Amino acid sequence: MEKNFKKFNLSETFFQNFIQNYNEEKEENILGKFIFYRTYSRKKDDGSYETWGETCKRVVEGVFTIQKIHCQNLRLLWKEEKAQKSAKKMFQKMYTLKFLPAGRGIWGMGTDFFYERFDSTLLNNCAFISTKDIAIRKSFIFKWIMNLLMLGVGVGFDTLGENEIIIKQPKFKNNEKFIIEDSREGWTDALEHLLEGFFSGTEVKEFDFSLIRPAGTPIKGFGGIASGADPLKEMLNAINSLLTEKINKKISSIDILDICCFIARCVVSGNVRRSALICLANPNDEKLLKAKDYNLEENKKAIEWRWCVNISVTCDENTNFKKIVEDNNFLQNGEPGFIFLNNARKFGRKKDKENSNDANIVGVNPCGEQFLENGELCNLVEVFPSKHSSKEEFLETLKYAFLYAKSVTLVPTLCPETNAVMLKNRRVGIGLSGLQDFFAKVKRTEAHKWFEDGYQYLKQVDEVYSDWLCVPRSKKLTTVKPSGTLSLVAGVSPGIHYPFAPYYIRRVRVSQNAFFLKYFEEAGYTIEQDKYDKNTKIICFPIKSASDKSQKDVSVWQQVANAAEMQYWWSDNAVSITVFFKEKEKQDIEQILEMFQDNIKGVSFLPLDTNTYEQAPYTAITKEEYEEEIKKIKEINLDKIFTGKEEFEQKKEMYCTNDSCSLI
Repeated sequence: MEKNFKKFNLSETFFQNFIQNYNEEKEENILGKFIFYRTYSRKKDDGSYETWGETCKRVVEGVFTIQKIHCQNLRLLWKEEKAQKSAKKMFQKMYTLKFLPAGRGIWGMGTDFFYERFDSTLLNNCAFISTKDIAIRKSFIFKWIMNLLMLGVGVGFDTLGENEIIIKQPKFKNNEKFIIEDSREGWTDALEHLLEGFFSGTEVKEFDFSLIRPAGTPIKGFGGIASGADPLKEMLNAINSLLTEKINKKISSIDILDICCFIARCVVSGNVRRSALICLANPNDEKLLKAKDYNLEENKKAIEWRWCVNISVTCDENTNFKKIVEDNNFLQNGEPGFIFLNNARKFGRKKDKENSNDANIVGVNPCGEQFLENGELCNLVEVFPSKHSSKEEFLETLKYAFLYAKSVTLVPTLCPETNAVMLKNRRVGIGLSGLQDFFAKVKRTEAHKWFEDGYQYLKQVDEVYSDWLCVPRSKKLTTVKPSGTLSLVAGVSPGIHYPFAPYYIRRVRVSQNAFFLKYFEEAGYTIEQDKYDKNTKIICFPIKSASDKSQKDVSVWQQVANAAEMQYWWSDNAVSITVFFKEKEKQDIEQILEMFQDNIKGVSFLPLDTNTYEQAPYTAITKEEYEEEIKKIKEINLDKIFTGKEEFEQKKEMYCTNDSCSLI
């Protein structure tokens, strides 16, 4: 981006007046506010964190700055007054939680790091790349995966490159140094250097890690804390050991899987977000399907890295569902999931006619809501229909949610191969979340009207904005994502899923050195030592569900039917769903897959009692236990804690004597 660009600024008068006059008359969502401050609020120059209003302002200004730059570069009409009016409305919608960009957007949009790079990778949620061309692209595929994971993007890959190359003996040059730069590019260049040695038989120099900053150093650009060189060393050593044993042999599907897992494990240690990976497997690849069965002797060691990936099978009419679902590994941990690529290629919404508009799809993102072409990325946004009082208000929100997502597509990535796909498709995912809350408020038939009218309205909006911006219509528009922490921020049920239980403990893991931990201890929250990580503490939040139903109250049939319903009425991308099944329902899964395979694009299953291990994220409790926990908790003001006002007031009290204060 040119350094002399002029950023769009939301009216400061409007911003201050709105914040001062806004009065939210409902019980404070402490968990949601904490997740916001811990995960999405940016640290400011003075050491304090952004307030919710400041974050919304930054995001909205980023969106309209992108539009402004695009219009200026193409010499299109830009009206500042009209943009200001739209920006105010978008701010109101976001601030009042009618819609939210995906967490990637809340964290990255409008930051200096984004403006400096002007790379949309930071704002995209998910990606997919195929290994089928590994004989030609070689290390590029894995370097691409590592690059995206290091920027927090979830990545899907397949194993179609199996047997396509023979592992060669590298020409090791231990008397020459490969100096690794202290940057994301430096780490990915090191991976490329090693892999090319094994894939092409080229020289491999001795790695020099001396420039890499020590562990604990703040990462100024993307954020987080540096891990030091150890995770990178472990990754390079693991790949070297794996491929050394494979010299003169063809690369296997397990080799591809493990290389990707070594990369993901390195990135988890090296940055601020857990890597998300999905591997698409051939349903007849029995070894790959058992790769996460750690009861097998050959897999016992692999638990150290294969936890990074979810495995799903690509299904068609010939898939033997019975064989898969009766396997003990599936019954214990729910893997593999099931992906119906042909359905994604044939139709968008099931309600609409079959077409070949998206025939080039090759895979899916880790959560299963976005089917993608080779090397494609996609950005997502969530709308919460339960927070709207009328369909008209809901439609208005859809407009601004779409405007956010479409604006992200105006920014290219730094990868030409990816841009060639994304700038053509302009794929977005306008998701709906809190759907079970919504269904509890309105009849199903009324909900269907909202979905149908909303979808048709989005097509009209896309036509208007695409014409104005002189870009292609978006290949796909709508989705249902799993939501995760965003549903906690908004205080709604996640995606299409039911709440975990009527009353439960939600555990949130934080560093044992986190400055805010002492305030939760003082307020009476239960704090646990993580039994798996000595450097991690757990804050336990007692939660009362707003819904009258939870996972244990609905059948496996109802859950899959819900996914098919949203695939029919709303999502032209896909519906992400994890179906929880009870012990007595496992014999129904084969029949469910047979019956619904033409109406859904993907599904995964998980035993309902899978969260019974120690310190699980969710633990069901009784109403009495919930009330007992609540009694112990005192009020905690997160706004004061994270903006620095709490510490200021403590210092003020510390230096007060009699009726006078001396601040130093």
